[in-house]
Amino acid sequence: MSGFHIGFVEEEDEGGERAGAIVIGDFEEGFLALTAFWDADAYRRQWLEGARRFAEGAERSCFVTQAGEPGIDDFAELWTVYRRGAEAVFRNRHIHFDSPDAEFSYEHLYDCIPGHAATNEDGLAISEWRVAADAIARFVRDHGG
Repeated sequence: MSGFHIGFVEEEDEGGERAGAIVIGDFEEGFLALTAFWDADAYRRQWLEGARRFAEGAERSCFVTQAGEPGIDDFAELWTVYRRGAEAVFRNRHIHFDSPDAEFSYEHLYDCIPGHAATNEDGLAISEWRVAADAIARFVRDHGG
């Protein structure tokens, strides 16, 4: 279990998307962030805000990696993070805007994070990645927080 980082890996937008990566301990995954609805600075602000609120003691927070525009795009993608003792537990989540149970709002982003559950509605274990919770506080310190 090592650190946490989220950021863009390319400085230039291409075709309305920008490549980024999230690192959670030994796990790393790339993503393509839509930049029509949110620009790169909006993503960076949200990432720092999400990290700051978690570092300051919030039980859950999130990091948006694809800010789709409701009514224009099909979905948004984010990584939710839950506090479990000294660990931060991450899950990848897609919000499909046309789903009848999609209660989602960018204005109330952190209120839209569901509670932590060990299994999904079918009883299957939900994939998650863990890192020491203080890795998120280090991210905040390293990125101007």
